[in-house]
Amino acid sequence: MVNESDRTFKTRLKPGAAWWPAVVAVAYTAAIGSIGRVTWESGTDPEWQVTVIDIFFTIFIGLMALALLGFHLAILWLGLPSVVFTPQEVRLRCHIGFLAVPWDGLRPGHPRQPGPRDRVLHLTTMPSSPTRSRGLAVVPLKLLDIHPWFLADAIRHYAAHPEHRAAIGTPAEHDRLRRHLLAGGAPAQAGLCSP
Repeated sequence: MVNESDRTFKTRLKPGAAWWPAVVAVAYTAAIGSIGRVTWESGTDPEWQVTVIDIFFTIFIGLMALALLGFHLAILWLGLPSVVFTPQEVRLRCHIGFLAVPWDGLRPGHPRQPGPRDRVLHLTTMPSSPTRSRGLAVVPLKLLDIHPWFLADAIRHYAAHPEHRAAIGTPAEHDRLRRHLLAGGAPAQAGLCSP
């Protein structure tokens, strides 16, 4: 996605990414809620105590599920996780951290095109690279609305071609990058990438 006001390119989340927090919340509620009934033996406690405990347990689990769902939806509303290109650096952003690497700080030829079993984007930096980070920057590739090979090829392209970095964040540069990478301007298999 082109953001002209910030002069950045930013990845979008897949439309289906909004469903997984709801699935997690329902699974969490079902798993934890099912424990309550099997731990009580009938006839050992007065009926009113079981009912009161059951009510409080259900309320607690429901509130925890709502908090978990709210947390995940807030993260998605903020557009996390994401990969952001600026003229100065590439940033990996997620809810537990971020990593900002200057283009010149990336190891030449990296990141490589992710394999079928790669689940996250890895940036390999030079030893003396002035990176900025906080927490753990984990960007799940399955949640991004961009082919992982295209993303890796775009990062390598800007790392290798500093003359194109100043135009990052403009529609013309976005179109040029797409044409270049999809026409075979990137390493092998770039034709299989989708923007």
